Amino acid sequence: MRTHSGKTTKPGTSCGHANTTDPPQAPTIDDTLAAMVNVSADNARMLQTLVQVRLNPEANHTYRDFMKTHPPIFQKAKEPLEEEDWIAL
Repeated sequence: MRTHSGKTTKPGTSCGHANTTDPPQAPTIDDTLAAMVNVSADNARMLQTLVQVRLNPEANHTYRDFMKTHPPIFQKAKEPLEEEDWIAL
């Protein structure tokens, strides 16, 4: 391909100069194993946190706790506007 300056350019080159950028290197096995160990440690910490939260009765709210608040209960409505009034509670 000819450019305005008369130089010939090849696909993948910039202004007739070869692209000298090296491709990124693949991670080494050591890097990969280190990343896997870190992920495993993070997972273990998250699981430990979940277990602690579940064992802490103060942080574990249940359906029974919700029902102790005596929420209003919808029974039946003859008119749709009655349902809207109940929802507005």
